[in-house]
Amino acid sequence: MDYRTRKHLVLTTLMTSRSDPQCGARIKADANLLSAWAASIRGAEVVVLADELKAAPAGATRVHVPDVEMNVYFRRWLHIYHYLRDHPDYTHIWCTDGTDVEMLREPWASMEAGKVYVGSEPTLYADNWAARNHPEKVYQDFISAHRNDVMLNAGLSVERPWNNALRRERRVAWRLHPGAPVK
Repeated sequence: MDYRTRKHLVLTTLMTSRSDPQCGARIKADANLLSAWAASIRGAEVVVLADELKAAPAGATRVHVPDVEMNVYFRRWLHIYHYLRDHPDYTHIWCTDGTDVEMLREPWASMEAGKVYVGSEPTLYADNWAARNHPEKVYQDFISAHRNDVMLNAGLSVERPWNNALRRERRVAWRLHPGAPVK
C-alpha cells in the first residue's frame, strides 16, 4: 500500500525550436496557445516543458528543456520521461496535448495508481499519416509490423480511462479506450 500523500500533475510540452512535421513549419513559442488548457486544470500542479517558451500561461510552471535533434513526437516523450524520472513524488499524472485539450472535471479521486491508458485514433497504423510523420527506420518497421492494429495516440496518457474527461478545441470527439496497462 502506498502511504504517500497523493500529488497530482498535468504535464504538456511545447517544442518550437524545430519544424513540426504535421504543419510543416515551426510553431510559435506563445503561452497563449496553452492558456485554455492551463486554465481548465483543477486539483493538480500544471507544468509546461518547453524549449523556447519564455513564460508559462497563468496557473502553470514553465520548465526549460533543451533542443534535441529527433522527431518532435518522440522528443516530447523523452523530455516527459526525464521530468518524471527527476520528480518521482507525483502519484497521479496526466500527460496531454496542450494546444487543443481541456479538462472538463477532476478525475483524481477515482484514479487507480499504477494504471496507464493511452488514447487511440479512429484509424489503423496503415494510415499514411503515421508513415509520413515518422520516417525513421525503426518507426517504419513498427508501422509495417502493426499496420492492422488500432493507432494509439500518446497525445493523452492517463492512469484511468475517462470518457468525456477532456475535449479537443476543434470539436473532435476524444474518448479514452481502456486497455491493458502499458508497461
